[in-house]
Amino acid sequence: MLVKILKVGVDGTDKEINAAEYGAAPSGYDFLVIGHEGFGQVEAVGPEVTEFKPGDYVVATVRRPGHSIYDAIGESDVTTDSNYYERGINLLHGFLTEYYVDDADFMVKIPVGLKDVGVLLEPMTVVQKGIVQAYEIQRRLKLWRPRKAAVMGAGTIGLLATLVLRLRGLEVVTFARAAKPNLNADLIEALGAKYEITQELPVIEGVRSVRHHFRSNRLLSDCLREHAGAGKKRRIDPFQRHWGGQARRSSSRQDQFGIRSWQQGDGWNCQCKPRILRIRSTRHGDGGIAVPRMA
Repeated sequence: MLVKILKVGVDGTDKEINAAEYGAAPSGYDFLVIGHEGFGQVEAVGPEVTEFKPGDYVVATVRRPGHSIYDAIGESDVTTDSNYYERGINLLHGFLTEYYVDDADFMVKIPVGLKDVGVLLEPMTVVQKGIVQAYEIQRRLKLWRPRKAAVMGAGTIGLLATLVLRLRGLEVVTFARAAKPNLNADLIEALGAKYEITQELPVIEGVRSVRHHFRSNRLLSDCLREHAGAGKKRRIDPFQRHWGGQARRSSSRQDQFGIRSWQQGDGWNCQCKPRILRIRSTRHGDGGIAVPRMA
C-alpha cells in the first residue's frame, strides 16, 4: 500500500532518539527517519489488497515481526528478541516522510469521523496495553474491583490514561508538575478526574489518599459480602470460604487478597491492605500508569 502522510506526532521517544540515547538505523543506512505516530490516506494499493482502497484513512502499527515464537504467531508486541524492529524507533525508518509503503497486514483503517484524532492511535495503544495487562494480571483475584487509579504525569500518555480509566468507571487522580490553570488540567477535570500538583501535594501523600479509599468499611463490606453471600449483614471471617463455612480460630490472619482479619469479642474485624501496581511503558519517555491493586 502507498500511503500519503497527513500528520505525524512527535513525543519524548523522538526527543531521546534525536539525542542519540537509543535507536539504530536500518541496515545499509547511516541515518534513521523518525516518526512512529503516523496518520495518512491511502493513495494506491497492490492487486492482492482487498480490504483497503484509495481514499481510506489509515494508521500503521509500529512494531514489526522479529524471530521469536511470539513474532511467528502474530504477537510481535511481546517479542522476546533482544533486537526489536519498530518503525521510526529501531532498525526501520519511520513515517516522517511525504509517502511510505507498507504491507496491508500492518494497517488499521480509521473511520472518517475520527480522522481529526487518528494520529493519537499509537499513544492510545500504549495506554490500553498497560491497563489491559494490569486487569489481566489481577483477574485471577476474584474480588479485585478497582475503584480508584493514580496516573503519574499529564502529558499525552497521562491524558489518554486518565480518559481510559474514567471510561472504565474509576475515580482518577492525575499528578503533574504544571500549576493551574493550564489546558491539560482543564481537560483532565473535564473528564471528571482530579488534577493534583506535586509541588502542593507530594505523590506519596496522594497515593496514601488513594489507598485510604480501599480501607473504607464500605469496600470491605462489599468484598466480604460477595464471598459469603449477598445480603448477609453480619461480621464475616474471610477465611470461612476456605474451610467449609467453619471460621478459623485465629487472633489475626491475612489472606492472599490482602484482607486481614482479627477476632474481637465474639465477632471479626477486617482491614484491607492494598498495594500499588506501577505499569511501565516498554518505550523510553512514555511515563507510566499507576493502577491500584489488591494482592
